[in-house]
Amino acid sequence: SWTDRANNLWLYGGVDNLGNFYGDLWKYAISTNEWTWMHGANTLNTPAVYGTLGLTAAANTPGGKQVYCSWTDLAGNFWIFGGLDFNGYSMNDLWKYDPNPASPTYNQWTWVKGPSTGNDPGNYGAKCVSTNNNTPHSRMENRARVQDACGNLWNFGGVGYGAAYFNLNDLWHYNISTD
Repeated sequence: SWTDRANNLWLYGGVDNLGNFYGDLWKYAISTNEWTWMHGANTLNTPAVYGTLGLTAAANTPGGKQVYCSWTDLAGNFWIFGGLDFNGYSMNDLWKYDPNPASPTYNQWTWVKGPSTGNDPGNYGAKCVSTNNNTPHSRMENRARVQDACGNLWNFGGVGYGAAYFNLNDLWHYNISTD
């Protein structure tokens, strides 16, 4: 969930008590006490539509997922990393959503990083060395997330999946400006 610059509350996805996953995005305007359905399907268990990596498109969507990590960047865009998708896969995909009505990419998602498949082991590379090949292990229920004053997105821990679920104890940061 997020709060935008106009102090509206935003909610994405989730799961109901029957195990159905939602991939819809809603905005709640505190000033008018009204909900607005903004993006995503009005059906259950919708798959992600990745489109082309790095390209914003109206059809793109992270699909039905829950327990993902979320941030709001310095420009006011919303970000989602990982989570559990409706197929039961732990994910490590990174998405950006544009809530700015004045923007040409308004109300659209961009698949920014990570694979489109689940339960991915990631690529750790060398500690403290940023490269385009590094990708965190797929995860859900991230333990901590912050954005620093430079706009970097930070993520610590979570629950990963391999042959079984296990706790992750790793710290990652994503630099938006250098991708």
